[in-house]
Amino acid sequence: MRGERVSPYLFYIALGYLMGGMLFADWLPKWLHGADVAANSDDGNPGTFNAFAQCGVPTGMLVLTCELGKAFLPVFAAGRRFGVEDRLFALVMLAPVLGHIFPIARRGHGGKGIAASFGVLPALAPDIRPAATLAMCYILFSTALRVESHLWRSVVTYAAFAALAWLRFEIQAIRAGCVLVAAVVIVKHLIVRPEGDAFSMRLFGRRTAG
Repeated sequence: MRGERVSPYLFYIALGYLMGGMLFADWLPKWLHGADVAANSDDGNPGTFNAFAQCGVPTGMLVLTCELGKAFLPVFAAGRRFGVEDRLFALVMLAPVLGHIFPIARRGHGGKGIAASFGVLPALAPDIRPAATLAMCYILFSTALRVESHLWRSVVTYAAFAALAWLRFEIQAIRAGCVLVAAVVIVKHLIVRPEGDAFSMRLFGRRTAG
């Protein structure tokens, strides 16, 4: 009986990882503009932000839609078909983000996982709390309690998101999935952290740390 439950989740874990590794932020700018966004950026990231910055809003929106969709679809399909209560569903949530950050096609050199994580969380609907919690954390650390460095802002945001997810969400698989997603995003950001990128924080414009 256990084997019958494992196999379908393993399929969606594998599917999610492979779909996560489809780096539209790398492919679409090359196909549409002949632009290598990773090579032409300071951080070497084949990500949505660099697609917007280098190729403009229309291409950026297309990239964003594809990046969100590739993470949304396998998680949504697995949840609707088999439910979200099994512990393996946490790995279904993780898989697209892990595939995006460490894709086979680029020998593990992928994006930072932000767009992919924002694709995973809406797939948990009608429970919108995970997506709303991550969005609120980003807003908080971008405005009132502003973390100056983009990299450290993401690290602090995902750390806060993981803590809130662990404390607030009742379903164990969703709680664990949120923590795992946050963990790999944080690890990726720390791996690519440039030397000298210092942490600093401002409360309503006044420096409180760093």
